[in-house]
Amino acid sequence: MTYSSARCTGVRLAVLVASGALCVLAGCADRYKDTRYTRWPSGVRERPIVEQSAAELFVTVDDVARPGGAAASELNFFDELETREEVVNDDALHAILLLGTGVTMPGYDERVTIARRLGWLRPLRPGRPPREAATTGEISRMIVRMMGDRKPLTPAKAAQRLQSLGLLPPESTHYQGMTGAQFVSLLGQVEEALGPAALAAIRAEAHANWNTQVAVDDSDIESASEPAPRQSAPVASAPPTSPPAATQPPPPAETTESPSPWIRGTPLRRPN
Repeated sequence: MTYSSARCTGVRLAVLVASGALCVLAGCADRYKDTRYTRWPSGVRERPIVEQSAAELFVTVDDVARPGGAAASELNFFDELETREEVVNDDALHAILLLGTGVTMPGYDERVTIARRLGWLRPLRPGRPPREAATTGEISRMIVRMMGDRKPLTPAKAAQRLQSLGLLPPESTHYQGMTGAQFVSLLGQVEEALGPAALAAIRAEAHANWNTQVAVDDSDIESASEPAPRQSAPVASAPPTSPPAATQPPPPAETTESPSPWIRGTPLRRPN
């Protein structure tokens, strides 16, 4: 082998190795970033991202198509979900669709489409990545929408609604996460609170609206964080007869609330 041919061979090998490295790096990046969905600002930072959701493992076209596959897929899904440290958007949506409609779709894209039609997800906002951890407020909002509330609703208000019903403990916050076991427990409490008749009515309405867009009021949804209420100054009934003894300093300027840090679901417990 001449020097020139050996040099050409070395260059080709270097190019192949570099191309392979780029493919591996791109594959690793794609595992943790789903470019089909936009990370809409939610007021929560540092969310965990899993490599694969429980729904991706057990909810496939082949799993559901085989005889008895739907029931087996559902059981395997919930068994796996209970072992998860975080509930991600894909698993939360799949489980709530199962509760509120009795059926689901084989892929996350289809589940998002149906949930938007039913008014359970915001129809005019980008969906969140399927493998990204969901917050208690976002899960609560889907559940409250599924239960029939069509009025303006933020994730924080939805979590407060479930707290008022005794379904969430008062110490839970809308920006914390849930473990799989906590989420499965919450779904069981929601089903028990609704009762068979109300759940059947919810499912019948969902099936009737499966191919149409349900009207909901999402006009006040800006983020998952709730700003502090602004208090108005008291109105004096008459002007003072003498000037005040000391001048009051001006109130501090309002600042935008920074994103809340991610909190794991361990503080969330089942209420007594």
